[in-house]
Amino acid sequence: QAIYEWSEDEAGSTPQKSFEDLLATLTPAPTRRVLRHLHRTQDPALRQLLLGAREFVLSSQESTRCATLRTVLTSRAPGEPILASAVAEILDPLGQSPNDLLVLVRRRAEALEVSARLTEKGVAHRLRFGSLPRVAAPWIASVLNRACEAVGGATVARADFESAWRSLEAENPWLVSGWSLEYAWRLLRRMAPGGSKSSIHLPLVAERLAGAGAPDDVSSREVGSQGLILGTIHGSKGREAPDVLFLLTSTEGEDVSEARVLYVALSRAKAALEVGVVRPARWSGLRAPGRHWRSTDGGHLQVEIGRAGDLDASRSVKVAGEHLAQQQATLSGFIGTPRAVLVETSEARQWIRCVVENAGAVPLAALSTSCEEDLRQISKANGLNRTPTRVKHLRWFDVTSVGLSADAAMKLDLPEPWNTSRLLLAPVVLGPGLIYGATK
Repeated sequence: QAIYEWSEDEAGSTPQKSFEDLLATLTPAPTRRVLRHLHRTQDPALRQLLLGAREFVLSSQESTRCATLRTVLTSRAPGEPILASAVAEILDPLGQSPNDLLVLVRRRAEALEVSARLTEKGVAHRLRFGSLPRVAAPWIASVLNRACEAVGGATVARADFESAWRSLEAENPWLVSGWSLEYAWRLLRRMAPGGSKSSIHLPLVAERLAGAGAPDDVSSREVGSQGLILGTIHGSKGREAPDVLFLLTSTEGEDVSEARVLYVALSRAKAALEVGVVRPARWSGLRAPGRHWRSTDGGHLQVEIGRAGDLDASRSVKVAGEHLAQQQATLSGFIGTPRAVLVETSEARQWIRCVVENAGAVPLAALSTSCEEDLRQISKANGLNRTPTRVKHLRWFDVTSVGLSADAAMKLDLPEPWNTSRLLLAPVVLGPGLIYGATK
């Protein structure tokens, strides 16, 4: 881990002090050892590439590291640089099993572009990069609300949980895919033990999800449930995959630390490494929190939506109003296939609605106030002459369980079973959204 020396997805970001830099501050001074055995791959050609690149990155002149390593990588890339949005076209000839393929890009903006294109082409994929929302297993809210409704109380016994699990499994197996009933029960017992060894207390589950105390295995590593993994290099450090497609950006002049970033990308592969060269995505970004945006040729704005915190659970309940049950039923019917969604303004002309296109008018979610403010800042900075009315070309990519704190639930006047459980489903909405109704 000491070689990474950076903490952001974005090229040119200021690196933090590396572990190696901090060694000099230790007392007594540590003894240095060199790890020479490569465990990741047994492929002779890949071993030679990785060992040579590692030695080069750690010992060569800093001024030549990045340029030389780029030359090595581009020599493996056929053809001319392509647009990130054209990546789907180069996947078919590779022949890798989709679930074994890791596609790496340098920045979040490029990941969003590639994801949008893969979705258009019907290529199943999962996402792994910085600032994505935490996705808690959707069965938690679905199963426990069923059980809560059945027992009419906040404490659920093992038998009631099993009955609710079997019911959901028969209705929508996607929501429980990858989980066993036994493991799910043990997880809930760790999170929120009830008054006996065979029960759980639902408000405790909600509190754990609402705060930062949920176990790591509640959440998945990636957004999405199947297909290849699309991620940034930073988001994939420490990870590996049988097959890797590294989309090297055709940009010159990176700082010397970029060589180590490139090494991380090429060292993720266990069996096969393919390299493609893409032209860099031209995006601007808010200084904080780093949300990407750009102007289109038609005078509209394209804005990154889907960062952690962009959707607000309490506001989502409010916009659903008396149709909360219908909203939750729609979310519970998600089967893992991304769907087109749009953000629409309310009567108060605020950025608060996220509805599925051609699927009725019940809002699935609401944007947070911080996301709304970012959109207003971006619109104002681009001299837009009126309030935008909608954001299109977003994708409903996944479903997550969210918990409401006791204070938040008290202010919402929730119907049952949500008033007791304080557990809800929420969509994960992502994409480079296009703002309509806001031309200059």
